[in-house]
Amino acid sequence: MTVKLINSYLTSRNCNFRVENSNSSPRPIDSDVQQDSLLDYILFLHHFDGISKDTDGHLSICTDDTVIATTHTQTQNIRALQKQWCKLENWRENWKNKINPTKCAYEYL
Repeated sequence: MTVKLINSYLTSRNCNFRVENSNSSPRPIDSDVQQDSLLDYILFLHHFDGISKDTDGHLSICTDDTVIATTHTQTQNIRALQKQWCKLENWRENWKNKINPTKCAYEYL
């Protein structure tokens, strides 16, 4: 049932345009899930749920940004962050996600 419902959002979609009192004929929509739609948020939460379940530190996710934070001593901190990064990398490989290395950074406070 759920698969059929999601599939209906992704396939054979059409839209009409209205200008004043005139309607266009149905036009196919070739794009994926509409950004900022309810389905977009549900799929996002489902997709990123795996990261949040497998974290040892503090994890924050907002749209396509992810922050991993930890509060350990210096040596423990480095090990904890490395462990967390490896988990994130495994998750990324399993889900075929890409990480832009030019947008990756770390801070030591």
